[in-house]
Order: sequence, then C-alpha cells, then structure tokens
Amino acid sequence: MRVLSVPAACAPARIALAAATPGPRPRPGPVLKYEERSRGTAVETDRTAGLQAVVALRALLEGLALGQGDHWIQPVQVAFAADATGTEYTLPSTLERELAFVAHHATHHLASVRGILAQAGVRAKACVGLANSTRAHLERQAQGER
Repeated sequence: MRVLSVPAACAPARIALAAATPGPRPRPGPVLKYEERSRGTAVETDRTAGLQAVVALRALLEGLALGQGDHWIQPVQVAFAADATGTEYTLPSTLERELAFVAHHATHHLASVRGILAQAGVRAKACVGLANSTRAHLERQAQGER
C-alpha cells in the first residue's frame, strides 16, 4: 500500500497524482495522510511559490479533466489523526470526493482570511468566506421565509 505525505496546500495535488498514476493499484488504494505534511515550506511562506503551486495544481487538474478514464473515481484511503498520540483512522474515498471536500472546506478558511483582512482595514466582498448554504438561508430570511 502506498502512503502519501501531504505538504500544506498540496493535498488535492497528491490525491490527483495518486489517482491518476497509471498501472495496477493495490486495493483499496493509496493512503493520503492529511496530518503528515511538511510545515513552513516555501508554499506556505513565499507568495510566489504559493502561486506557482496553485498554477501547477490547476494544470494537473485540467489535464485530468481532459483525459479519458475513471481516475476521478479510483479508490484512495484518507487517514486522519484521532488524537495527539498518533492514533489515526482511515476511511475509503475517491479523488472526486476529496476535491469536492477541499473546495467546500476552503470556504471556512476564506472566512478566517476575511476576518484577518478586516482587522487590517481591507474590505472583502460579502461572499468571501460565506458558505453557499448560509447565503441561501440569509436570502430566504430576508424574504421572510424560514
């Protein structure tokens, strides 16, 4: 079984690489360890390196989208820390599910970024960090619905 270490901001890329790798796969799939990553790398501390990582990730995902095959639904395993002692649990997943999770979860990070920007006196658009379900709720509430 392959084990992938995930650098910060590159988890989707690691999943994509694992899922798109041609050839036989050990079942139930590569293990993606979200908690095991390098910290303080250039991707986290240098704007140019971060932007380059985003461009590389986008190219990788666009390449996968153009390709043929079932790589989006190839099985992977995701491992999470259950506590600070190193105990972890592993769940089955797919590239498609993990990318959807990353996109959805990013909203919470953007909410933090919006707060930091506000403290610095920078106004972000109202939709930054606002979950789609929250926006829908607020719109219904404004129209007098529950």
